[in-house]
Amino acid sequence: MLTLPVKKKWFDIMLSRIKTEEYREIKPFYTTRFKNVLGLAEISDSELISWLKYTSSEPFKIKFVNGYGGDKPYFIAEICLTIDTGYEDWGAEPNKEYYVLFINKIIDARVPLNATTPYSELATQNSIKVQSNITLINKQRRQNK
Repeated sequence: MLTLPVKKKWFDIMLSRIKTEEYREIKPFYTTRFKNVLGLAEISDSELISWLKYTSSEPFKIKFVNGYGGDKPYFIAEICLTIDTGYEDWGAEPNKEYYVLFINKIIDARVPLNATTPYSELATQNSIKVQSNITLINKQRRQNK
């Protein structure tokens, strides 16, 4: 399973299901990792990039961690991968394409016992709203291509 570090600000709002996408720059470092996790190591980088610009991957699991080391908060999510522009409010630069990791659902999480955010409550309350938003976002993006 691929593990990706995330800054605390984004980690918290992703875990609470307010932010439903994560962005990674389109660079060889991430291209190689995504090819490996998708079982597509044999295709070229340009083939993966071209494919992801017009479709999204099948769902797979990723571990998001806040910080480095074994004792850091984390969550495991089922995501789909595509390439598109991101939202500035969620940290993307305007009109720049990224690997976009759509968070379909959170499968497991480990957060500190003294966490002030009721993650499980927020995730439950937002799950229906988030799924509707993901459907709407995907529909809008398909129309814009």
